[in-house]
Order: sequence, then structure tokens, then C-alpha cells
Amino acid sequence: MRLRFTIRDLLWLTLVVAMAVGWWVDHQRQAPLAAAANAAIDRIVSQDPQIRYLERNLSQLCAITPTNAAQSAEVHAKINQIENELAAARAEIRPKVAAQLLK
Repeated sequence: MRLRFTIRDLLWLTLVVAMAVGWWVDHQRQAPLAAAANAAIDRIVSQDPQIRYLERNLSQLCAITPTNAAQSAEVHAKINQIENELAAARAEIRPKVAAQLLK
């Protein structure tokens, strides 16, 4: 049994391959731009006073050496709380910074 391809089949195949290659090239070109934009946004977000305050508190808590299990649990609970607040603050500020950069 021989496979037979018509001109129409080959044209469809060419179209599909061309679309895939075009998408891939476009994606490869945009990836560095998106990474640079995200880095710029992260730099601006990290300068926010609320973010800096939470990061400072987090680093101070991480430096504490608990002496007993109760203190250890309390420190870990505070660290988790500050990490959650920090993530929420970043999530709140990031879209605002991105919108300002796009203006």
C-alpha cells in the first residue's frame, strides 16, 4: 500500500508547518522582552515602603534563634503570617506598577 499525497494535502501541510514556525519565532522574540518587563516591575515593587517594611521584619524574624518549642512555633507562625502579607502586598502592587509602566 502506497501513500498518495495530493497537491492540496501538501499545501495544507505547508500551511500548518508555517503557522507553527511563525508562532515559535514570535514566542522566542517576545520571551526576553517579557522577562525584562517582569524584572523592571519587580525592581519597582521591591522599592515600595510596605514591601520593604515586611521584608525587613521577615529578615529579623528569620534571624531569631528560638530557645524552646513554644517560641519556635510562635516564630514560625509569625514568619508564615509575614510571608502571606508580603505575597498579598506584592500581588496588590504589581498590577498597579505594570499599568503605570504601560501608559
